[in-house]
Amino acid sequence: MKALLIPADPSRPVERIEINGRDDIRQHVGGLPEPTRYDHDSLMYVSDTGRIDGHPMNLRATNYIRVESDAAWKRGGQLTDDPTYGLYGPVVVVGDGGFAGLRDVPNRLVDRFLIPDREQANTADKIREAIRERNEDGMIRFPWLKDRSQPPESPSPNWTAEKVDGRTVY
Repeated sequence: MKALLIPADPSRPVERIEINGRDDIRQHVGGLPEPTRYDHDSLMYVSDTGRIDGHPMNLRATNYIRVESDAAWKRGGQLTDDPTYGLYGPVVVVGDGGFAGLRDVPNRLVDRFLIPDREQANTADKIREAIRERNEDGMIRFPWLKDRSQPPESPSPNWTAEKVDGRTVY
């Protein structure tokens, strides 16, 4: 079956791979494969001890699950504010056929992850920059707004203004 391999190293490109079962997935994730579900039609496999074993956070897969996945959209567009929550190590993405078992990775995910390498590197740099940009509590606060004195072009009705260091922050 067709799958995607998303390496944890952002300098390595996402690859289309062919897998024939859990043993193939095990080889790619570097440990016992653990399925994670963030979308209705796919599974993302990671090593069950990836974080404990010291694998780096997979920034591309983590950004997807936090912001673009079904799970994120059910929570209003962001899965979590916890900067340590994510997928660690290489990720193998396959389609989920329910009782029919695993199937080919959905085309929408192939289109999403198979972008030119230069754009992937730029995406990883943007994620790193956003994670570095935190407020005094260590939480990420509106990393996409460089000029925080102005509200976004289409502010949400839930946004409120507050004064911080003499500036209005939304």
